[in-house]
Amino acid sequence: MGQLAFEFHPLEDETMKTKAIIALIAIVGTFGLAGCKPKTTTLTGQVFIVTQGGDNIKLGDVQILLIEKAQVAAFLAKRQPIVDAEIASAQQEFNLAKENSKNAYAAYKANEDLKNSGDDSQRNMVEALEQKWFAVDDNLKAVMKKLNDAQGVENYFSDFLPDSVQKTVSDADGKFSFTYLRDKPLAIYATATRTVPDELTDVLGGRQTITGVEKYYWLVDAPTNSEAIQIFLSNDNLVFSDPAGYFTIAPKKMPSNREFERAYNHVLLELEK
Repeated sequence: MGQLAFEFHPLEDETMKTKAIIALIAIVGTFGLAGCKPKTTTLTGQVFIVTQGGDNIKLGDVQILLIEKAQVAAFLAKRQPIVDAEIASAQQEFNLAKENSKNAYAAYKANEDLKNSGDDSQRNMVEALEQKWFAVDDNLKAVMKKLNDAQGVENYFSDFLPDSVQKTVSDADGKFSFTYLRDKPLAIYATATRTVPDELTDVLGGRQTITGVEKYYWLVDAPTNSEAIQIFLSNDNLVFSDPAGYFTIAPKKMPSNREFERAYNHVLLELEK
């Protein structure tokens, strides 16, 4: 009975083992990469404004930027102290203008009865006091506008030109979307304008309707805690309400002509009591 001969090839066995190990590493690596895929958030949103009459105005063609929050913090760290100083200066000037207006009105009222006097010098004196009162009130109005401008949102963002991670434009229905990584804090920044009818009081006390412009600003945090989320840019989160807490003093909405006239007249009534 013949003896069976078995040949042993150690090199081939080692090669097979190496190939098996490489294949196993490739499989594990594939699953590992799949498991470590960066997480993203898909955000869908809409830009709209609700009017005082309750109408929903969808804002299309609005550019919406996705920016790093670090840019916002760096910008406001430089801009906020400047704005604060301008507000403080304008407020001091406004307080002085109110005091001057109050004194000018009191001086005129104290001598108003002399307006019908037969003495020309007395009539001239009263007319001069009246003209001074009018001039002081005109200055008060100008200073009040200066204070409003200092507090207004445009004074904060007129030169804010951030680099965007992404940008898009809202469609005709005001809708937009982003898909972004969750690896760093981001913010959504958008501005929009809308023409509206406005009323202005002329010097004779009549009213005329003119076209005004409303400006809207949004600066909100971009959510990073879910795969899909919806956000609205509307009245509720305009920058004036500072929903993300970016400001030490939140900017104010610029008043319309009608709102400014009403506020100015209210100041005058308070001073003339």
